[in-house]
Amino acid sequence: MVGIITVGYVRINRQFPRSVEKKIEMGKFVEFQEGIYLKIDRVDLLTNQERDALYKKAEETPLCESKIWNVHFILENRTNENKKYEMTSLNLETKGGSSGISALFFSVLKEEVGESLQGHGIMKSGERKEVICPYELLSNYFTKKQWNDIESREKWITFASYPEKVMMQLE
Repeated sequence: MVGIITVGYVRINRQFPRSVEKKIEMGKFVEFQEGIYLKIDRVDLLTNQERDALYKKAEETPLCESKIWNVHFILENRTNENKKYEMTSLNLETKGGSSGISALFFSVLKEEVGESLQGHGIMKSGERKEVICPYELLSNYFTKKQWNDIESREKWITFASYPEKVMMQLE
């Protein structure tokens, strides 16, 4: 039985080898959808007061301690036609945890900020726009020691995971 499991494991690993990591420097453009280029302009860690105010506006109570990063992306449509873009596949990752765009905070912030909180839509030919995406990491996903170090931990935005893991480092 162990032999069958081992053979199956080896066969799957040959068929689907480990993804190759491609790291992109923050501030550099990368094509993340056909003709749509993206770069991270800046990253803001919300203060505890800003985070608490956001929870209050959302009429939610946090289940555990959390940290929220607003990632400011610059998008460019480098084609001669209007193009759809969709940013929900962009994840914030660190060793031990990851998070997609927070739908809860995205909707609250969109009411305040407006157009720059549009995580999907259509870009006109040659258009350039800023999009701000909130990402929340929760302490429940980390050990106490890891959580105490969460602000200084290496973090990145993942654009794709397989066959090539495309990551943009957050500085």
